[in-house]
Amino acid sequence: MYRDTLDVYKVADDLYMDKNSNLYLLTEDRSDETGIPKPVLISRFYNGCEGDSTFDLEYTIDVGTFKSTGNFGYKDKNHHYYHHLMSDGGNFVISD
Repeated sequence: MYRDTLDVYKVADDLYMDKNSNLYLLTEDRSDETGIPKPVLISRFYNGCEGDSTFDLEYTIDVGTFKSTGNFGYKDKNHHYYHHLMSDGGNFVISD
């Protein structure tokens, strides 16, 4: 699920949280014909279908140990993650 800008604050590398403790990965949408990037917040891991809340980021990511590993990769104490960048903002997946 992609959401427009919300009232969020930064909690780790490219990771943001709202007042309800929902987590988001910040990326950019460059799909507009003007090419002007717009911020996009990704709130779920990509799983090919919608409706399963277990794919929401806050149920998996350990915020205290989450950090960028470079080249669109991230890790925390439990997993490695990858952001597949695309013009619409892309997908975020657990890569291990």
